[in-house]
Amino acid sequence: MMQILRILHLALGFGTALASARSAWLWWRASKVTLDLDGREQSGIHSLRQDALISATLQVLSESAALNSSAARWSAFAAILIALTVATGL
Repeated sequence: MMQILRILHLALGFGTALASARSAWLWWRASKVTLDLDGREQSGIHSLRQDALISATLQVLSESAALNSSAARWSAFAAILIALTVATGL
């Protein structure tokens, strides 16, 4: 029984490390999302330039929000694994 708890403890610790690394990577990616106008600002009409800028900004915000949301879920999963790891280590 003690051997099973040790294996479970190690597996939970390893899972915690992986989940934490995944959430950190997702937050890093979210911080690197940039606004890329790729030539849309070259339009000669001011209102079209503004529409393109607003559209690109909304797209970037949406992508960043999705990455942040996923990172938060992975962090919550890591916190649960930490609690289970501590519980099995007692």
